[in-house]
Amino acid sequence: MNERLIHYFDHQQGLEKLTDLKIRHIDALYISMQNIYGIACYESQAQLASLWERAAYQLAYRVQNQLPGELDDLRWDMYLVLYVDEPQINYALKKRIESNQFFFRKIVLTQADLGRLPEKFPLGFTVIVPEQRVERLWFDDRHFLSQWRSCVKESTRERLDQAMFQQGVDSAESLIKALSLPELTEVLGVEN
Repeated sequence: MNERLIHYFDHQQGLEKLTDLKIRHIDALYISMQNIYGIACYESQAQLASLWERAAYQLAYRVQNQLPGELDDLRWDMYLVLYVDEPQINYALKKRIESNQFFFRKIVLTQADLGRLPEKFPLGFTVIVPEQRVERLWFDDRHFLSQWRSCVKESTRERLDQAMFQQGVDSAESLIKALSLPELTEVLGVEN
């Protein structure tokens, strides 16, 4: 079992490790009022390919099927985390497993994923991204602006560069004015 992965789960606020419940093919089980996580660790890709379904069936049977009525809503917020102790695995295998939504969602991790665990899990965790790694966030402003810049005409790109990087625009309204774009009400017309 990977200590770094377990350490990560052990230190998530509001998540409790269930140590008294032993489930075959599941190495660790964590529960909160929002989510349930089963963790299964494998030494190789071949081991993952042959055993992950057993882990899924065991987690479904022993946990999802046995939830008391007051926790019934958690059956839709369960995750099976499958860790393989290799730098990477076959993409087709990973895609096949993760796209299988039977019972609950599956998340496949490798050694390469250990450095960016907060990015791999649902938003229920408090994600704190160090300042030097902000570029990894998918919806970072810089990412959006560079994508937008690549999609517009050359004349608009020049105005965008001037407005964003030379004038230091700080709001949507000032960006619209700097780019000489029509106001939304002008585009849509006045509605009552």
